[in-house]
Amino acid sequence: MRRYLLVDDNLEFAENLAEILADDGAECTVVAGGQSSGLFVSGDGGQHWTLLTDPFNPGTSGVPHLPRPSAVYFDHEPTGTINVYVGSQGRGVRVVQHLLDDGAEAQFL
Repeated sequence: MRRYLLVDDNLEFAENLAEILADDGAECTVVAGGQSSGLFVSGDGGQHWTLLTDPFNPGTSGVPHLPRPSAVYFDHEPTGTINVYVGSQGRGVRVVQHLLDDGAEAQFL
């Protein structure tokens, strides 16, 4: 089975592309977000989402806020994880590790 990581700031486009690829038998992980909306990941092609960064309620949700993100890098090693490196203007780089197997586990490293 082919596996794809789709990254786009246009959520509707990413979900549509994931659906087309899934119809062809592929497995898709979708990452979407923006500077003011936070970063989200879906391990099932956009059906369910996990919030990776929370710009609105980090104290309540328990999900950290990364102020002024300016760059993102994705690494999918080791197998079964996505490491998301988020560069935050003036605040360094943070790493969020998302486990693909259960689809709901994310942690800051």
